[in-house]
This record gives sequence, structure tokens and C-alpha cells, in this order.
Amino acid sequence: MSNKQINTFFVVCGMSLLFATSGMAQYKTGGKTETIRALNGFVLYVNEVNNYLPIINSLMVDYNMKLNKFVDLPSHETSLFNNDLFPNNLFDDVIYHFSPNELYRNAVQSAEKLSPADKQKILAIAKNFQENTSFINVARFEVENLLTTLDLTKRENVSKVYDKMESVASAFKKSKKLQYELEYQLKSCFKNQGYSNTSGDKIHKSLEDVYSLSRLMIEAVYENNQSELPDLKAHLMTAWNQFNDIDMSAYDGTFWMNPVAREKLKNIKQKSKDLMGEVERYSRFENLPEKYQLYGSNYYYYNHAFLVKLDRFGMGVAAEINEIYVQNNQDKLLYMELPYDYKVVYPRVIREEMFLPASTTFIKAIPQKVQDREVVKADRVIEVDKIDIEFEIYDHKIIDNDIVSILFNGEWVLEKFKISDKKHTFKIKLNEDGVNYLLLHADDEGRRPPATIALAYYTRHGRQQIILNSDKLKSELIEIKLKPEK
Repeated sequence: MSNKQINTFFVVCGMSLLFATSGMAQYKTGGKTETIRALNGFVLYVNEVNNYLPIINSLMVDYNMKLNKFVDLPSHETSLFNNDLFPNNLFDDVIYHFSPNELYRNAVQSAEKLSPADKQKILAIAKNFQENTSFINVARFEVENLLTTLDLTKRENVSKVYDKMESVASAFKKSKKLQYELEYQLKSCFKNQGYSNTSGDKIHKSLEDVYSLSRLMIEAVYENNQSELPDLKAHLMTAWNQFNDIDMSAYDGTFWMNPVAREKLKNIKQKSKDLMGEVERYSRFENLPEKYQLYGSNYYYYNHAFLVKLDRFGMGVAAEINEIYVQNNQDKLLYMELPYDYKVVYPRVIREEMFLPASTTFIKAIPQKVQDREVVKADRVIEVDKIDIEFEIYDHKIIDNDIVSILFNGEWVLEKFKISDKKHTFKIKLNEDGVNYLLLHADDEGRRPPATIALAYYTRHGRQQIILNSDKLKSELIEIKLKPEK
């Protein structure tokens, strides 16, 4: 990749830390056993892929915005970011000393050191993973080609582009799934050899705890498991305090005391502390930057606030621990980083025809606070007989310029909307399992507090209406129960 290409990526992605360090290029095949070296070869490969996926994510986001801009003017400004800036096969590119595909070939070769059973399982998953990343790489050109060659004044051609982008989004999710499967096999093999990442001293145990809990918090946000976050955050704080309280003077004469390791330990503490702060922001359902409002809070925080605290492009927790272990030849299984996600967003004219789904397929519990306001659960529930619902929202009394936002299953479906007597519709698609809810959040209570809205919807029994209220101290939430007709 040329300097011009790298600088362009800096500007477009806003990820200047991606190339800020070449420490990972110093990865050797260190470790006490050939087995651990072989296992770590696959971790290095997956982690390197995960550091290239943000580039493709940025390309796809830009192509998505270009299509939205064509369909539904005006839309967000797009950039000159395109495939011409990068090699035909991005995973053959060398940002550090090895490309992802070279690391894959090295890992496959080193798998000869594994038992036949372990080798067969690991290579099968790794092959699927590599084929999936190849699909993602090719698909970015296919999307660009569709955008430049199709007559986008025809609706069927627009649908073809969105369908191709959806296939890329599915491939991103498949990459994550395959990574989990591979990681499980690597850990099983490592454990069966009698090794552990927590053995050695208190620092090893603390690093394991900080990494594991940091990752669990990030994954909980990815899955929208908000009910788990308070406990995970408390556990991470405990682990962080224990890590911070370690008496480093006891390690005089060890590699832990060299300047590089000390600096990395300091950074690990800071990044995990920063992560807890980001989780606090996420838990308050703070409004998103305008550019990312259509993507939703889970996607925004996962990609743009949390991964930089774990992965190498932000020199996060996993990256720093891995560098310590590699540079000091520790017989540890290196930690996997997490991949970027990608989702397709649609322009207004198409969204108005769609029933917007929840960001995740299962929500365990309703939130207790939203943006530091108490959540008050309504006495009644909305009972519907199908998962697709169209709501009408309007001011049912005096028009007093109430401005409100509507939260559906953790995502803002309306933001700072001025209520009037004119009915405004929005469409949602319920999760078939778990909790579904709508929450009214008052941005401006108008001339006659509190903010009050009417919500109307239809069931087989006809038109139904409910009233919700919200003020500056509390927001009213109503559950939606799915009761299909028997």
C-alpha cells in the first residue's frame, strides 16, 4: 500500500492509529512448544484479517451512502474513497511484515505440528474463514461495479445493489461466527496440552481477567444484552482494581519491568478504564452523531467506540497483551481480537416502506434508565397479533409543540420529532422472543408539560389507541406483547 493510499485511509476512516505502530510486525514464532506456535499462527491470521476489515467496512459504508444519496436526496456527503486506492486482493496486502493470506499459509503449514484430529478440525474452520474473507474482498468490487454500470433510475436495479450489500453484511457476520468456532478449537487444543494463560504470576491472571471481561462487555453490546452490562462492568472494575494494586516491585529483574512491557501494562489499564466509560455512555442511550443515527447505537458503539479499546488498530487490550507475550516468548495462547460489523442502511423513501426490525433478535429485560432518566413502566401493554406493526403518532389534545423521541427495543426510531395533530406513521418489526417495548422520551415538553402523545395501531379487533407521557425526569415505557391469532 502506498503512502498516498494510507493517508487517504486516515482521512476517510478517522483511524490514524491503524498504522501508528509496527509492534505486531515483530511477532516471532516464539513459545516453548511447537503446538503453541502452531495454534498462535491461526490467532495471528484471524487478528490480521480483523485489522483489514475496517477498510472494507469503510468502502461499503461509502458505497451505501452514495446509493442512498442517489435514491433519496439529500443524504450524507460521500467521499472519494474507492477500490482504486487498494490492491485487488486486500488480504494479500502487507501493512506490517505479513499479509493476512501469507499468515494463513504459514498457519496451515504449521498445523502439521498438531495432532491429526486437531489439525482436521482447525483447518476445516480456517478454510471456511479464508473463503469467506475472499468473498468479502470480491464483493466490494461487485458493489462498485453495480453502482457504476446499472441504470439506478430503475427500482429493480437499486434493489440489486442493496441485495449485494446485504450479502456483504451477512459475510461479516459469518466471519464472526467462524472466528468463534475456530477460537473454541484452538482453546480446546491448548487446554488439552496442559497449558493455561493464567499460570505464572498475578499479572498473567489479571491480564486474563481484564481481557475476558472487556471482551464480554463488548460482545454484550453487540448482542444488545443490556441486562448483563451492570454486572460485567462491576466485575471488570474489580479486576481492574486488582490489576492496579499489584506490587510491581516484586517483579524486579523480570521482563515485566522492562520499559516496553511497563508502558504496555499502563496502556492496558487505561484502555480498559476507557471502555468502562464508553459503556456508561452507551447505557444512557445518548444520541448518536448524525452520520450514524441510521445505524443504531449497538452498531455505532461496537464499531466506533469499543473495538479500539480491544483491537490493534486502537492498540487496545488484546493487542498489547499479545505483544508482551510474543516479545517475551511466553507460552501463552494469544488473544483474539474482534471483527468489525457491517450493516446496510436504507434511504428515507425505502425505510418508510419497511417495517424496521429490532437491532437484535432477543432482548432479556427493559432498561431501568435512559439518558439518566427514570423509566416508568405503563400499567397496560400493547397486545398485537402480528410481528409487523404500523403506528400513528400525534398530539391528541392541545397542540403545544411537544418534541419527543421514540425508543424501540434500544434503538431510536424517531428523534426530536415535533408532535402535531397531523398523524405521523412509523413501522416496526417485533422480535418473536424476549421483550419488545416502546419508550417515550421528552426532548421539549412544550407549553403544557408533560409531553403527551397518542399512539394508534390496528389489530384484528380494529383500531387501538394508547396515551404516553414523559417529562424531564422520567420516560414512560410500554411493553408490546405478541399474541398471534389461534
